[in-house]
Amino acid sequence: MNNNLTNQLIEDIDSAISLSLYNKNQEVQLSHVILAMITNTNSTINRILDKLNIDSKTIELEIKSYNNKYPQVSTITKESIKISKNLINNITFKP
Repeated sequence: MNNNLTNQLIEDIDSAISLSLYNKNQEVQLSHVILAMITNTNSTINRILDKLNIDSKTIELEIKSYNNKYPQVSTITKESIKISKNLINNITFKP
């Protein structure tokens, strides 16, 4: 199970990087990862929202609006994008 969760998180972070690049954001933020999870129809969070009858599209729109507030740059590449400290702190395992 841990392997599946790790693989899913890697996929979600990769999608979050793509979202950040598309938005021309300098850093990948936690909200980019959450958006990646919500837009992935196979994600655990999306299945939980479905079971709770919560409209994921509404949340998706709110997060997109939130992400639009991040600074944008004219040129950004996958090699130059950074992971925000906030995101690192939130996904780092602390025993």
